[in-house]
Amino acid sequence: MTFFESVLRKIISDCEYINDPKFVGRACVCRLTDDTSVKLSFSECGYADHYSALLIELMNIHNGRIDAQLIKFADIWGKQKLNNDFISPYAWTYRGETAWYGSPPNDKQYKLLSGMIDEYLSCFADPVQEIVHDEGISLN
Repeated sequence: MTFFESVLRKIISDCEYINDPKFVGRACVCRLTDDTSVKLSFSECGYADHYSALLIELMNIHNGRIDAQLIKFADIWGKQKLNNDFISPYAWTYRGETAWYGSPPNDKQYKLLSGMIDEYLSCFADPVQEIVHDEGISLN
């Protein structure tokens, strides 16, 4: 299992809207609705091999990209102290190895990120349809 797959599995472990994910490279893909797929991938934000954000893309299987959201780790987790400096958290690839620069996120931080992903995906998930019969009785 690669670094990226391992971390993505931790991130989505508490996500209500991520079911049956498929992992490829730095990304995971799953179905959100019958017509909508979700892709989560690590994103570089200006520096090669520095992955400081998670990109969420929503795609309609017939019409292509619906929406995208970039979530920077520093916006969720804040900066972390490393020696005498404060740095934005990121994963990096150096000499063929990928790891978190500084301290890796803890379980609480992963849950916070999972919650933000769910909040975003809930805007695009199919709403529960209320069924009303001829008698006017709701069967929801």
